[in-house]
Amino acid sequence: MGRKDESITLSLTADDKASLEALAAKHGCMWGKTPNISRLIQQIAIGQLKIIAESDKTLEAQTLLKSATVKRLFELLEEQFKDD
Repeated sequence: MGRKDESITLSLTADDKASLEALAAKHGCMWGKTPNISRLIQQIAIGQLKIIAESDKTLEAQTLLKSATVKRLFELLEEQFKDD
């Protein structure tokens, strides 16, 4: 029985391959007990994993912090006015 999926070939350094395998393992993209780069790429392709640039991570963290801070501020205001 032939393979139905498309295949690609990647030219990677040993370090890049090791980094991708580490990411695959971290995100549960395995073939048995072996990290699987193909599954990692598939998860990215179908939207199960999201790639965020380092600078975007900082921005996202700041946005989450501001959101949490505003939420806590509203909670404190509600508590204060509830007692009045």
